[in-house]
Order: sequence, then structure tokens, then C-alpha cells
Amino acid sequence: FLDFAGLDYFMEEQSIVNHFLIDENNLYLSFTKKINGKCYNNSIIVAKLNSNFLNFKNLFSSKKCLANFFNYSSAGRMDNFDDDHLILSIGDYDPYSDNEPFSQYDDDLRGKILKINKIKGTYKVLSKGHRNSQGLFYDNLNSIIFSTDHGPRGGDEINIQKINNNKIENFGWPISSYGFHYDSETLNQITIFQSAKTKKNKILLEEKYKRQPLFKSHIDKGFSEPIMVWNDPNAAPTQIISIFDDIKKEFHLYVASLGNLGKLHKSLHHLKFDKNFNLISNESLKMDQRIRDIIFIENAKSFVLYLEESSSLAFIKLNNDFSIN
Repeated sequence: FLDFAGLDYFMEEQSIVNHFLIDENNLYLSFTKKINGKCYNNSIIVAKLNSNFLNFKNLFSSKKCLANFFNYSSAGRMDNFDDDHLILSIGDYDPYSDNEPFSQYDDDLRGKILKINKIKGTYKVLSKGHRNSQGLFYDNLNSIIFSTDHGPRGGDEINIQKINNNKIENFGWPISSYGFHYDSETLNQITIFQSAKTKKNKILLEEKYKRQPLFKSHIDKGFSEPIMVWNDPNAAPTQIISIFDDIKKEFHLYVASLGNLGKLHKSLHHLKFDKNFNLISNESLKMDQRIRDIIFIENAKSFVLYLEESSSLAFIKLNNDFSIN
């Protein structure tokens, strides 16, 4: 891996790996790549599973190389799509957007979800208008992509895309969002933004609402509405998993969350929807640690949670009614 990433870059940033995915006998690794020591992009490398040595090869790199590194909104989540393809989320790399709505531009891969060929690395854009989708799950039974998205101040979302045509779904960011932009004073108090040229951001913020207006309605502007929004309190959502109850025709969505001090932070959330995605119920299980990732082991009817702060695993047994409390 260091042959691709570079030791100096890895030691300097350390948070460059976004996700890994095991499919059949292959290990796919999504990371933020530094190009010629000058700029950055989302990339995927792949290796055959081997307990002695992983011989990685390049699979995919977004063509546009960005001048600045900001991995807190690079996304990079993957999931298996079918025998020949995987899907990948790419974030908007804000605050280095200079207030440009790049997530809406068709010639820019920021703020997109892609379908990528596992052999050739060729891709197709499935959706746009995302900010930082750290949760991505493909339900092949119902042909639906579920994704979570971090909003700015509030505006965290769950979005769905039904894969039944060639339409590129547009989820609106940064034209529509139920969140709000951070004001300059708050922005400068947030550690991750202090390293991101906050003086420049303070100047640009005055123009932000002109270029990124954050209209509250999505559908009125021609965008797809989220099926769930967390505003106040927000949730800081990461991975999402869907379990479909074929008897009752209900969707059970399980969402992990990061954050720090918020009421809904550091929790596993369970949301039940009917077949038309009307919310039926919503419960949370407080873990008191940032949950970076979750997987579901079907045979054991249990979730495995990766707890970031202690670098440990937690196991949550699913009840017969799909609840977690």
C-alpha cells in the first residue's frame, strides 16, 4: 500500500484510508491519493487476498486532481453492486470548493456516487448532489441504493435511489439542504477547519449563500428529497445497513453515528419505514463511542460495530422484531 500512498504522506496525514471491501477473493481499498506530491484524488486499488503479501494494483482514480487535502469530506465508501461492479461515494472536499457547487457539475466527480467496473476501472455516474456520503449500502433484492450524508450545520440525511432506469439522481447539495452554513466564528472554533485556511474561508463565507443557497425544499428545485433528515439534534451518520421484512413489506435501516457531545451522537440508530418509505418508528442505542463502521452477520442475526475511540468491536444482537433495545 505504501508504494501507492507514499510513507511520508501516510505518516503526515494518517487518515487517508477511507474504506476497504472484500468481494470473492479480492480486497478493494479506497483511499485519498496524493499525485506527484502536488494534489489529491479519490482512488481504489485492488489485490488478491493473500495472508503473506498483498500485491495491489491500480483500479480507479478520479481524473481531476485537487490542490488541497481535506479528508473529512472525501467520502470514499464502497459497496458491492453486482458480479462486475462496485459502487463508490466521492465527497465534495469542502471547504476547498471556493464556494463552487461542484457536486452539481457533470464534468466533476466531487459529490457523486459511481458504479465502477471491477476489472477495467471504468465508471458511470449514478447520482450527484452529495456532500459527504460515509454510508453506502446496495439492496440487491429491491434494487435500491441507500446512502447517508453529513450535512453542514444540521441537514444530515438518508437518501435512496431506485435503480430502475438510466436516470442520474440528483440529491441537491449544495443548492438544497435542510442544514445551514457555519458562520465564520463557529467555523474558526472547529479543529478540522482550523487546518483548512480558515482566514480564506472567513472571507468566502460572505459569498457562500449566493453560490450555495441551501434552499430547504429539494423537490421544488427539481431534486430528490431525503427520506430522513436530522437537523437539531443532528446524528453525524456513517454506515447504513438495510434489512427488508418481506412479510410486512417494511424496511429496517440501521445507521451508525460519530459526533461527540450531541444527543444522537455515538449511537446506533434503527429506523423502520413502510414500503413507500414513510417513517413508522425510530429508536437509538447509545454506545458512548464514535461508531465508524457496522456490518451485519446474517447467520448470527447480529451487528458488529467498530468503535473508533477505543479501536474495539461491539456485538449487538438483533431482536426478533428487528429492534435493538
